[in-house]
Amino acid sequence: MGNYILENDQTLFYLDVETFPEGIRESFDKLNNMVIDKDWRNAYGISYKDDNGKIHYKAAVTQLYEGENEKYCCNSLTIKAGNYVTVTILDWMKRLELIGQTFMQLCETPGIDVSSPCIEWYKNGRN
Repeated sequence: MGNYILENDQTLFYLDVETFPEGIRESFDKLNNMVIDKDWRNAYGISYKDDNGKIHYKAAVTQLYEGENEKYCCNSLTIKAGNYVTVTILDWMKRLELIGQTFMQLCETPGIDVSSPCIEWYKNGRN
């Protein structure tokens, strides 16, 4: 486990995943089919629990210019600059089972704000 300092806000646009976790791949595939310059974007999974304990998930990509989300009829959100607790999973496509386990581990970290969303960062789709 480590710390990561996000130096600048990151603006993203996203699709809500209607069925979690089954619809995650479909939503990312839909985003990838919509956008150009895929190789220059990072992908993000944003998840949070509502008051009833239901998990909501957003499949998101980096917004390259202001208003790009509107071109694709998507909403946007901003990940605020700041300090984040992180765990890196290399070669994650071959180790998908580690993602859920890692979130559970992070949620047990003393001092973590469990009311904040969880963020998965897929750097240019490779890591």
